[in-house]
Amino acid sequence: MKVIEHKARYIAEERETVIRYSDDDDMAVVETFNRAKISSMEKLAEAKPDDVEVIRKYYCTAEEPELLDGITVKIPKKWVHVRPTKAVTEAQREASKRNMAKMRFNSQEAVNITETSDSVAKVI
Repeated sequence: MKVIEHKARYIAEERETVIRYSDDDDMAVVETFNRAKISSMEKLAEAKPDDVEVIRKYYCTAEEPELLDGITVKIPKKWVHVRPTKAVTEAQREASKRNMAKMRFNSQEAVNITETSDSVAKVI
């Protein structure tokens, strides 16, 4: 693993994530400066060391030497997916709201605790 140090933190528009892969290889390279993605890539590398290889880590030495500012990892290409959001009609959205309200009501009903004659609580 290569460690790269730089003098200043990246600004929001510079904190991008780039995923590269080719038809020739079954691995993809993910380079990210997005803080949430950095954390998830580190956790993934710890959890699956046989599948995830940390290639590079970027540190901002000017502000906090321990602050990880970017990471480059190799992951299996089959893990890369693009998932478009589902188009939902207004009627479906309203039905979903009603179902969620009903589920919340039912879960509150289930939590009502009553006392039995021998003072033992039970859930109805």
